[in-house]
Amino acid sequence: MKLFTIKIRVQGHDLILKIPEKSVFVPNLMSYFSAAQMHVRPGETFCDVGTGSGLHAILAVKLGAKLAYGVDISPTVLPFARANARLNGVERACRFFAGSLVQP
Repeated sequence: MKLFTIKIRVQGHDLILKIPEKSVFVPNLMSYFSAAQMHVRPGETFCDVGTGSGLHAILAVKLGAKLAYGVDISPTVLPFARANARLNGVERACRFFAGSLVQP
């Protein structure tokens, strides 16, 4: 399986994401813009609906969230989101689940 490796710097934090070429949404300009605008208070819990690669959940922990939940309607993305959390050293505070906005 071919993986894209994306290296980005957002709000002073370097992130690395490994994303398969077909089964996971590849973050685009809007993803990066919303990540750059995130405000997380230290110790709060964060929820990333439509987590995909886990970008926003991972960044939330880097910004100080004590716990981040990522949920996605596609269960095939979850192993990649978990692997990205490990790759970025935040696996202890990220939890990823299959579900939707209204039915996790």
